[in-house]
Order: sequence, then structure tokens, then C-alpha cells
Amino acid sequence: MPIECFGVFTMIMEESMKKVRHIVIFKYAAAAAADQIQQVTDALAALTHKIPGIRSFEHGVNNSPEKKNLGFTHVYQFTFDDAASRDIYLEHPDHIQFQHFVGQLGILNDAFVVDYKVAVAVDARRDERDAPSSTCCHGRRD
Repeated sequence: MPIECFGVFTMIMEESMKKVRHIVIFKYAAAAAADQIQQVTDALAALTHKIPGIRSFEHGVNNSPEKKNLGFTHVYQFTFDDAASRDIYLEHPDHIQFQHFVGQLGILNDAFVVDYKVAVAVDARRDERDAPSSTCCHGRRD
């Protein structure tokens, strides 16, 4: 692989390793209606268009057969450009407004939050057929 390709790879890896994931897992009250939970999900998703530094947002409902979720059911994951972007999000007026909105709904029993700096990701689906050829990042062959 030519030396300039290593520079591009290094730049991509350094950028990737600045990212911060913010995972929020909610335990909703038994009385929470599906439309109320959807309102919460929609309000969280809307923050991606209101707060800078949010790279992506995903959400889903626990479906683990292990039954170790302790009543926490809904997972919301933000990826931020870096820790500074996450910190801006935490204090941003739209995020504070979201927290008040959820409090007013009165449907949340508990929340669990984990943040982490993204390390190198491994694609477990990748096999030798997907291994890079000797083609450089610029499409040239070595």
C-alpha cells in the first residue's frame, strides 16, 4: 500500500476515535401508552436537527432472550463528533426542554445512561473474501 494511503487511513481512524456514544435506556411505567413512548422517541430524534455535533441517532426496543434488562426496555443511542459536542448537548436548551417534557408526561420510572469514547470497531461479518486487495485508496494497484 502506498504511503499516502496510510495517511488517509490514519486520518479516518483518528476521526473515528474522537466520536463519543451516548446511550440512554429507559424504564417506562406500566401505564405508559404506546403513543406517549412514541412522543418521547420522536422528541429525542428531533434533537438531531437542533443540536450541533450529533452525528447519528438510533433507537430500539430490548428483545434479548436473556431477560437481564431489569425492566429497562427502550434504548436510545446518540453518536457525537467528540466529547465537547456531547457536553454541549447535555446543557443545550432543547435537551433541557426534552427532559422537562418527559417529566411532565410522568411515564418514566428510571433511566440508565452510559457514555464512551469509540475505540476501533470490528466488523464480525468480514471474512477473507472481503479483505482489501492490493488496490490503493486511490484505485491504483500496487
